[in-house]
Amino acid sequence: TSRRRRRKKGFLMIRSLVLFAHIAGVLMMFAGLALEGFGGESAGAATSRLSSLGVVLTVIAGFYLGARFGVLGHVWMRASYGAIVVMMAAGSLARRSDVLRRISLRVRGTFGLAVVFLMIAKPDTVMSMVVLAVALGVSTLVTLPIGLVFFSQQEEAR
Repeated sequence: TSRRRRRKKGFLMIRSLVLFAHIAGVLMMFAGLALEGFGGESAGAATSRLSSLGVVLTVIAGFYLGARFGVLGHVWMRASYGAIVVMMAAGSLARRSDVLRRISLRVRGTFGLAVVFLMIAKPDTVMSMVVLAVALGVSTLVTLPIGLVFFSQQEEAR
């Protein structure tokens, strides 16, 4: 029994460290978004490194935790995967222009918060889809003014 207690204590320590890495990674990703949004041009390389490290920590630790607790195939996890794909696609657009960067920031922030909610609430299928739909709606509403200003400036330039 003493051996069993030490093994259980070791597992709890590993789980705590992995959970810490996962949460620290999420915080680094959101810090990267904040730096990208408010840091201007000077924060470019640091932001990229911070966000990249955050993504790596979050994904590796998240897959470990998900596999360990048998939730990788749950509906809320699948909805999270979809939101992460949207975030990756939006991130790839950020380098193309300043307008797309600003739109990308809002989409990544909104869907990032949706993932955090899904991880905490662990909703069923319908609610998981509602969360993603709300994230899509909110990101559309917060990016609409950017697009409208951009297109009105394009029209004025002609």
